[in-house]
Amino acid sequence: MRHSPTLSILALLALLGTGAQAQAVSPGNMVPRGGEVVLGRYAEILLDAAGTCRAMRRPSVVITRAPRTGMLVLRKTVAAAGRAPCPGLQAPVTEVVYQAGRQTGVDPVAWRVRYQSREGGVRDYSATLGTE
Repeated sequence: MRHSPTLSILALLALLGTGAQAQAVSPGNMVPRGGEVVLGRYAEILLDAAGTCRAMRRPSVVITRAPRTGMLVLRKTVAAAGRAPCPGLQAPVTEVVYQAGRQTGVDPVAWRVRYQSREGGVRDYSATLGTE
């Protein structure tokens, strides 16, 4: 059976979501001092031609721009896919979490996600957060 990595990545994006790019510091990008926010959740699920789902290893995530006033933390966890075609499938997930420091200010951050499949490839994400 031949796996369809393209379909798997699309299914993954619909199932678990991805990190979003923040354009500028807006009220929605403000984090209270000492607070935290999940910037992205990354996993990879393959769906073959027969409709069989298989969770892959969690993608590797590398911080490419560290924050100045807070911290970027990579958490490894497991999450269940919530939608068809793989509902309930447990997949290893890496979460990118921003933890605000005690100082107020603006924190631009960036990270790179590398998937196992060629179609998933390497994706770069960034966000600009403010601490209030």
